[in-house]
Amino acid sequence: MTKIVQLPQLRIARLQPDQVDAAVALLHEVWHATYADRLPAHLVEQRTTVNFKQHLERRAETCWLAWMGPRLVGLFSTTANCVDDVWVSRRYRRRGIATRLIDAASTHLARRGFRAAQAGCEDFNHAASTMFEHLGWRKLGAESVHVAPGIRHEALVYTRPLPLKEAL
Repeated sequence: MTKIVQLPQLRIARLQPDQVDAAVALLHEVWHATYADRLPAHLVEQRTTVNFKQHLERRAETCWLAWMGPRLVGLFSTTANCVDDVWVSRRYRRRGIATRLIDAASTHLARRGFRAAQAGCEDFNHAASTMFEHLGWRKLGAESVHVAPGIRHEALVYTRPLPLKEAL
């Protein structure tokens, strides 16, 4: 007889004070993996866990975590009508987690009364830009951003209308 093992369900919940260190570790890991090949090493190493902790503490009220069972696998935050900081651990990519995070962020913004959301990603992040377009986000444009001496990236900006919803 085959035993069926129940896989953990993805759960998205607001960042709690006792979860900040876990969120910092995830953000640090994913940010460094994302930018290690894009920026000089000394610039990548300037982003420390202290920087990420300060960043998340400033966004504590609008930061949400994605859990797969007991494992922290992703997070997002919002500012004004923007979906920011959509990060998913490399081990858990291509499982629909980023899509669920973006949907949750959009719902959060809609319930706060926004009629449209914006989001962005760098031009080199083809997975993110493809995902936004696949989810129906419309590209508004791009802005050239100076990241380091001799290094520029295009920051792509996307938008999507939101229906009004009740509070999360």
